[in-house]
Amino acid sequence: MKSGKGKWRSGRGPQCNSYEGDYLDDRKLGYGVFQWASGNVYKGEYKNDERDGYGEMYWTDGSCYQGEWVGGIQHGYGKMVFPDDSKKEGYFENNVYKVKVKISNDPSNANMQQEPVYPEDGIQSSHPGQQSSMSRQRMKDLETPEIKKYSEY
Repeated sequence: MKSGKGKWRSGRGPQCNSYEGDYLDDRKLGYGVFQWASGNVYKGEYKNDERDGYGEMYWTDGSCYQGEWVGGIQHGYGKMVFPDDSKKEGYFENNVYKVKVKISNDPSNANMQQEPVYPEDGIQSSHPGQQSSMSRQRMKDLETPEIKKYSEY
């Protein structure tokens, strides 16, 4: 059983999934970096073999999510930055952007007030113009033996 720092690869050669980071009893736990064969990368915390805690996901199209994960999904406070440099910052629930947080940049406001703004139906955290909450490439990337939960979407 792996415990401590370790590495894993799904195969040989450059076109495979890989992980480097912390393990406990053969499961990812603590900080690690997972790279999919597509080039997408997750850097962050793991718990029970799933993304859990703070993490950053980088897609090859230039998109980036920085924020909280629970049970392998975007859940909690986070920021999604898209290739066109547009941003969605606020609260995500089950991979769906739900609550926008308005932050005042007024230096006289020491508390940086946060004012929640609730979109009518929630906004998917995927790229504009897509109907599902995850792109097909992201779905394919997430369907690995390590992250089986995503195949249920």
